[in-house]
Amino acid sequence: MTYKLQSIIEANQYRIISGEKFVWECYGHNARFMDFEANPINTKETNTENNISCVFDTRNYNVYEICFVAKNKAYRWIHPDFIKANKKECKKKNIRFENCYDGVDYIEIEVFADIMEKIKSFVQTGEYDQRVQLPLNLNNDELLTLFQMAHDRDITLNKLVEEILTQSIDSIDEKEKNPDNDSKQPKINK
Repeated sequence: MTYKLQSIIEANQYRIISGEKFVWECYGHNARFMDFEANPINTKETNTENNISCVFDTRNYNVYEICFVAKNKAYRWIHPDFIKANKKECKKKNIRFENCYDGVDYIEIEVFADIMEKIKSFVQTGEYDQRVQLPLNLNNDELLTLFQMAHDRDITLNKLVEEILTQSIDSIDEKEKNPDNDSKQPKINK
């Protein structure tokens, strides 16, 4: 899948403020970064802590990385084909892959549309959904089972999946806190 520069430029309503050659090697020799005005369009706010930037290829305008910092949270999407190269270069430069700045770690975004929705919403309203979308690959039988479970409980599929993930995470956290406890997999309430 290709992720084009035009989509992020449009999301920021063409408010480009700077850009230059990207000096890391993980994205190749044609990589440049671009910074955008990162405050909502309907305000005179000039919060310098807000930041929207991207790294792209000058030959085909494919986007390699998007960073979005607002409200003391830092989000980053990296093109799936380049995550390994970015991690390798971080290690080579003795930089923690997760680190954004001064003890603030990135919240990694796997779904391109998720970071684009966050940026568009923030630029328009100053607000954005702080939840993170996760890709979910299910076969038809699994999907049908989940639809039926959601229907039986009179909730949406999204709500059911959120509950399942929350229970699973809580179970993992509990196992890490009490490794001797022989608790089983989380039971999903049907």
